[in-house]
This record gives sequence, structure tokens and C-alpha cells, in this order.
Amino acid sequence: MRERAGLSPRQFAERLGFDVRTVQNWEQGRNWPDSMVLSLIAVFDQDPAAGERAVFEAVL
Repeated sequence: MRERAGLSPRQFAERLGFDVRTVQNWEQGRNWPDSMVLSLIAVFDQDPAAGERAVFEAVL
């Protein structure tokens, strides 16, 4: 998904609020995102702006 979006690991991490090392670990198979993170990534895949809003806008 990250490559399809044309983002580097660092750009992807920054846009979704992750540490770049976390993304690199996922991609190298060292660990796997949990279901909540996978849901967020799926939202980002369908609508990047909505994914970013879900991470960075305050919940009231």
C-alpha cells in the first residue's frame, strides 16, 4: 500500500503518526501491525485525508 501511494517509509510513517523504524520492521517481517493499525492503514488506503484526520485531529 505504501509503495502504491508513492510514499517512502519515512513519508508513510509521518503521515500516519508512526515511527519510521516501525514501518521498516513491518516491511522486513520483524513484526506485524495489530488490527487497529491495520484498520487505520485501510482507511488511509481508501482515503488518505481521512486517514490523516483520524490520526491527527482531536477527538471531542
